[in-house]
Amino acid sequence: MRAVLVDDSGFDLVTDFPRPVPSDGEVLVKVLACGTCGSDLHVFEKDPNYAWVRTGFPLVMGHEIVGRRAGGDGASRGGGLVVVRPRVDAGEDGSPVRIGWDRQGGFAEYVVVPEESVLDIADGISVTSAALAEPLAVAVAALRRSGAADRFGPQFRAQVVGMGAVGALAACVLAAEGCAGVEIVGTERDRSLGSFEMLEGFGLEPVLPGDASDSRDLVVNAAGSAAAVRDGVGRLGRYGVFLNIALGVGDVSLNFDALTRRDITLVNSYGSEAVDWTQTLSYINGKSFDPAGIVSHAVPLEDLSRGFSMLQAGRARKILVDIDMEG
Repeated sequence: MRAVLVDDSGFDLVTDFPRPVPSDGEVLVKVLACGTCGSDLHVFEKDPNYAWVRTGFPLVMGHEIVGRRAGGDGASRGGGLVVVRPRVDAGEDGSPVRIGWDRQGGFAEYVVVPEESVLDIADGISVTSAALAEPLAVAVAALRRSGAADRFGPQFRAQVVGMGAVGALAACVLAAEGCAGVEIVGTERDRSLGSFEMLEGFGLEPVLPGDASDSRDLVVNAAGSAAAVRDGVGRLGRYGVFLNIALGVGDVSLNFDALTRRDITLVNSYGSEAVDWTQTLSYINGKSFDPAGIVSHAVPLEDLSRGFSMLQAGRARKILVDIDMEG
């Protein structure tokens, strides 16, 4: 089968990679598409903060997977689309085992995953929309962990910083949960990529940093910079919650005395858990909003490196790897 194999030399297409064979309790999935994540891009860029990934090389990455169940011969068993929950069982030290990081992922024609990780998508949902399930689950998990979900509603003043997929989806969830006037803060580059217009289509309020409102009940940071954290904390009102879901922030200096006197809550969130996927699928299968517009480009598997180069150059919002989207 075709797969993109990652090692110290980079991302290389292999045309004769062995098709995986499921063991008891596992399922062979014929991959139709797989989304690219910011973390994947960091590996492509050989970011030293992702040097830990090298211990698993050579590796087939990709954890935003949509496909169909396949039989032993690799042919689709029919039925509808499925998505894959990438965080599976616990490792020897209790840490999660993650598809696309700790075991073979979805930048390939087939992937073997645990049965409990395969989740059904309703009829009528596009491959592109289904491919956004994993980043949507990350947003859902973060908002659950914020501790503020019971306050969501028309009077709740929410703001998201960062117009990447997870930031955009977090803003969509807030709007779906009844929050009015959800601001999402982006850059001129985001505007040039059409993100402002796309997000307005979801009923959100995209703004540049200089136009972002203060006295917010919740600020969700999905931008990997220390300045975004400092500015976001500063835009909170009393009893506000600052929720960080970004990586790449690094060290940040904050005045904790000032935060304590304002009763500010700081929360960090990483990934998702099984509990978050029920709500995630309810948004997708129930068509609360259609996330497909977040994807700006699709590239074939053999052009994955070109896709990463587009992201690196700021010429794409979100890239989907088309492995067999018509399958």
